[in-house]
Amino acid sequence: MTSHIKGGRTRLAQRARWVLLGVGAAGIAGLAQAEEAGGAHEVSEVVVTASTHDLLGVATTSSQGSVTRQELELRPAYRVGQIMETVPGLVVTAHSGEGKANQYLLRGFNLDHGTDLATYVDSMPVNARVHAHGQGYTDLNFLIPELATGLKFTKGPYYASEGDFASVGSNRVSLIDALSTRMSVSAGSVNDQRLFAATTFDLAGGRRLLAAGETVHLDGPWDHGDNLRKVNLALRLTPAADVDGLSLTGLYYRGAWNATTDQPLRAIAAGLISRFGTLDPSDGGHAERFSLSASYIRRDLGPGDVGLSAYAIRNELTLYNNFTHFLVDPSPGTSMCRTTGGSWWAAKRATASSASPSPSGSRPTRRSACRAGVTTPMSMRATAASGSRWRLCSPTKSPSGTCRPMPRPPCGSAT
Repeated sequence: MTSHIKGGRTRLAQRARWVLLGVGAAGIAGLAQAEEAGGAHEVSEVVVTASTHDLLGVATTSSQGSVTRQELELRPAYRVGQIMETVPGLVVTAHSGEGKANQYLLRGFNLDHGTDLATYVDSMPVNARVHAHGQGYTDLNFLIPELATGLKFTKGPYYASEGDFASVGSNRVSLIDALSTRMSVSAGSVNDQRLFAATTFDLAGGRRLLAAGETVHLDGPWDHGDNLRKVNLALRLTPAADVDGLSLTGLYYRGAWNATTDQPLRAIAAGLISRFGTLDPSDGGHAERFSLSASYIRRDLGPGDVGLSAYAIRNELTLYNNFTHFLVDPSPGTSMCRTTGGSWWAAKRATASSASPSPSGSRPTRRSACRAGVTTPMSMRATAASGSRWRLCSPTKSPSGTCRPMPRPPCGSAT
């Protein structure tokens, strides 16, 4: 009895297959007849391109690579740091306002504001060696996205040449030499507006002078808008295309913003503020940065390249944060004002073969960095950093002298 049932099921399955095949053949025949009657159906062309460099024989490991300008242009960027997300596995986000440095996450590590992610723009290190908010603070707000022409990256602690901050990864952004005259205006649904303009002047000897600028305003989704106001200016002088020579780049950035920082869950549950609210609308900050860099490269001295680069940077940041929410001084409220700033310059020489990246220098020692205003040579590098100041302030950000200086720990001790 059982064998008869199994045999019946087998024959039923075979008949079902033949029926399906017949239906499919009839459908195909019907489509063919329809095309013969009404003409062939045209299918739109779809082009798939892959933008990449062949790193076979050049890359030391599979955890390093490069990103082309084409890839950068195709990536929508709500904030300039998001162009870094072209690096596989790198996540770029933000907290406490758009004017602060981004927060980076890579390979399971929370890199905060870039503590373990070395970042370079036009051979200049972006990580701040001495900073009140966090060592390695990496603020990319000075970079105009349209000027980025490529990115090289490494992941993992295998590249000592990338410097002390590259224990998890590194990024090197190169800048474009020329742009056609252009201007763009954009606006968004979170009260964001942006104006960008650029042009290139042709000079004698084939040299080119690139001038670019942008102004940005952004509120975001917060009840108390970020009111980010940012201005970027750039000048870049480069030799003729495919000609070795000297390049000079000047960058200027200034920004100010409000910040919606960490808020107590109990305040949201009690209805004091919404999910996008704040208990202290005076939180925020302002920043300013100026840099001048020069680079010289020769490619005709044998199988390798020889490059010289030098830079000078001036960077300042002031943050206003109220982490206690009226815990310390319930009457006027308590806010912490952190001001950090510094200027540093360096000159370095790199000799690299065509199959290896150019090395970068080591960073200054803790003692030399702590010594405010003192220039200390480190091989071909020198650094002068101003001290960071921590103050308790009233919730207002007016410069009325209401801030009371906090005891500053001696240089070299834990803060």
